[in-house]
Amino acid sequence: MISSNLYFLNAPLNYKLTGIEHASLRRFFLFKKSGLSPTIVTLNFSSDLSRIIMFHKITEEHFLNFYRYYQNFNEDHKYDLDDLKCKLINAVFSHVEGVPYDYRVSCSAQYTMYVRCFEKTARISYINYFDQNRRKIRREIYDFTGYKSKEIILFNGKTIQENYFNHKGEIYLTVNSDNDLKHYCLKDRDSIYFFNSELELYRYWLKSIINGPTVFFIDKNRIYNPIVGPIKHRNLKKVSIVHSTHTSNPNEINNNRINYNYKYLLENTEQFDACVVSSSVQHEELLSRFDVSFSTHVIPPSYINNYRVNLDDTINDHFRILSIGRISVEKRHIDMILAMKIVRAFIPQAQLEFFGMGNVDLKKQLEEKIKQEGLEDCIFFKNYSYDIQSELFNSDLTLVTSTVESFCISILDSLEQGTPVIAYDIKYGPSSIIEDGVNGTLVENGNIDKLAQAIIDFYFKHKLNYTKNTKYVMKNYSFNHVSNLWINFLNKLNSEIL
Repeated sequence: MISSNLYFLNAPLNYKLTGIEHASLRRFFLFKKSGLSPTIVTLNFSSDLSRIIMFHKITEEHFLNFYRYYQNFNEDHKYDLDDLKCKLINAVFSHVEGVPYDYRVSCSAQYTMYVRCFEKTARISYINYFDQNRRKIRREIYDFTGYKSKEIILFNGKTIQENYFNHKGEIYLTVNSDNDLKHYCLKDRDSIYFFNSELELYRYWLKSIINGPTVFFIDKNRIYNPIVGPIKHRNLKKVSIVHSTHTSNPNEINNNRINYNYKYLLENTEQFDACVVSSSVQHEELLSRFDVSFSTHVIPPSYINNYRVNLDDTINDHFRILSIGRISVEKRHIDMILAMKIVRAFIPQAQLEFFGMGNVDLKKQLEEKIKQEGLEDCIFFKNYSYDIQSELFNSDLTLVTSTVESFCISILDSLEQGTPVIAYDIKYGPSSIIEDGVNGTLVENGNIDKLAQAIIDFYFKHKLNYTKNTKYVMKNYSFNHVSNLWINFLNKLNSEIL
């Protein structure tokens, strides 16, 4: 019987998710489906959290944010442009050309305010106030529910104070800025607390939410490890989820340079109770290279939720290849571009689509390379997709050419949709998921010619068999299998707390 409070310590949630957030949410829904009651925890200030968590189908009782905890905005208190106009009877509101939700406000012919509304609504997002010299002196920020949530006071263009408001309009947090130093004053349960750093502030709050047996699952290690590491509490277990490689390049055998995201963890192992990695290979190398005092466990960061396969060649006859992941150097998009140059000589219809956000300058460089190679008609950059499963289902093949991957959830997502994967054989992820020659191909790391040949062979030799064989991924990544791994792990933790 698992009776612990289960908190997932996360980075800021937005409408678009990073790989870590995607993995954390998949685990969140796995826990819920397994009869557990996890809670997503974030520390960022946002005026749009109510809509964001609703968008991701997270209910209020399963979400905890530092600022919302004190705000207590528990009803819709709508505050829109008409409400502001009623307060400023003689003011003139001028729409800002080219910016659909922004307005300049003049009172007695003097420019005094700049108003922004939430996208596609008339609800006020923030108001900037200006003095007679048109210098910004204050910003009021409003929550989407209509409450005033934050005030920023400026002097000579610099922020000198921030005030945060609750549902009663009372200040619960003040942040004073003195050059590069910040001082925090928090009102909590009729007591006043002072902190000299954001780290101390958040540590106080995270410690205060421990109520009975509690497990902190640390998804964003770089942010949370220095905060929660020093916390000592008899009811608390701290579990680091290692989403990436723990060294800077695990493909280099003697490389012990720690990935900066896990530097605090591996230099302060005595402060943590357990660590979860994605593959047995990473597990073995972590233990062989580092002297860790916490227990280590292998549990994949995702699972097969709804396996489906499309074997209808009349639908998938367009030779559509996808790459899923952020635009960054380590993803080696350039390798895929050069491979497609070779592939097109054998398969003129072949098309490659890149899905993902990332480095704008790198994207421009890649677009220029595509143009130089004369591939504008077959390689395309697509916007972030909120339904990547449908994109994968309606494609033939996925490519992964990263320099390093701890697990690479996009491989599992692809196989879940019956779409085989061709990937460089790097540590640690691809070989943990792909069965070489069965449901995909593992290619020698960095060999562009072999990458291109694997794509060609897929279409001429392997497409039907590889597609049928994507079902074998269920063996190690089914919901039941991954759920049981977590339940066993949690039972062990729970017994240690109790």
